[in-house]
Amino acid sequence: MVKLNELKDLVSSDLTNFCAWGEFFKNARKRDKITDESEIVADLLYEDDHFARYIVRIPPNTESNIHWHNCSERCKVLSGEMYDTIKERRLRVNEEIIYSRGERHRQYNPSLTDWCIMLVDFHR
Repeated sequence: MVKLNELKDLVSSDLTNFCAWGEFFKNARKRDKITDESEIVADLLYEDDHFARYIVRIPPNTESNIHWHNCSERCKVLSGEMYDTIKERRLRVNEEIIYSRGERHRQYNPSLTDWCIMLVDFHR
């Protein structure tokens, strides 16, 4: 359920590329294996009303769409590397980045051979 303050924020925001709570990875709960070598894969590890944790795998030379959320997002690289094309910041193993609510971002795996594996937490 959307809280009143969240609703007010959404009404006054530019909703271009908005990705709402519960819509992060629509099919994450259904996946049990990689079906397409060029597809970003997310496995839901835990979710409650205020927190969600995923393992996210980004194939080589693949990037997400530019997007933003109505919550904060913390990404920690477990394997490979990730480059944020908006912040122009490269993350390697055990490095992390935090996006605040409403901050647009785009994750890219610059490797031509290795998958990027991240632990991604959403907090609201």
